[in-house]
Amino acid sequence: MTNALELALADLAQHIDWPPEVDVALTPKKARSRRLVWVAAVAAIMIGIAVLPAGREAVAGLARVLGIEIEFRDVNPDLAVGLDLGPAVEADDALAAVDFDLVFPAPVGTPAAFHLRGTPLGTQVWTVWEPSDRLPPISGTNAGLIMTQFQADPDEAWIRKLISGGVEVDRVEINGEEGYWMTGPHLLIFDNGDFSETSRTNGNVLIWSASGITYRLETALTLPQALELAQNLESVAPRV
Repeated sequence: MTNALELALADLAQHIDWPPEVDVALTPKKARSRRLVWVAAVAAIMIGIAVLPAGREAVAGLARVLGIEIEFRDVNPDLAVGLDLGPAVEADDALAAVDFDLVFPAPVGTPAAFHLRGTPLGTQVWTVWEPSDRLPPISGTNAGLIMTQFQADPDEAWIRKLISGGVEVDRVEINGEEGYWMTGPHLLIFDNGDFSETSRTNGNVLIWSASGITYRLETALTLPQALELAQNLESVAPRV
């Protein structure tokens, strides 16, 4: 990695131009739906991977998981801080904020907390489970599992950056859909020119998409264990 790149990323991590907080509850649902597709425009994944050249070539064809593209760069993930999940909300508030069904892995039960991240680009729903015998804690967090869900446009993947060093990437299949498994800390940079955010991911990550929705699991579990969760999703039911 060049000194110039490292300095630039370090400066970005320290001087993020945060956008005004969007009040998701007051935003018309149809308007939010139109903006949700812009999440696809800002989620770009560039993963620095420490493998032999043959291994790098084997995954060099990684394309996209509905709004997320994967390329390879080297950078120090310590250049960013942990991700702010946004304010905690009730399950019904999370359901009302998006135009798609929220789901959760049935084997671990309903989440301990729901979070909404409202941005000018759309709404992301983050759900969190506490550590347990089944869900070991993710390094550097108080969570045993973090799941992200957002609506993406299949025709849009406007590249910005997620850069990481020492990450391994494998293609996987989840209920007939292609996905990717990444192990090792990596640096997320969401940027569409007007909105920029940098954060660090500590856990292993499984990403895939289905029916226009992109899903992301962050966990300390192994790949087989994470696949079991991803392959057994249930819809979040409204409170009666």
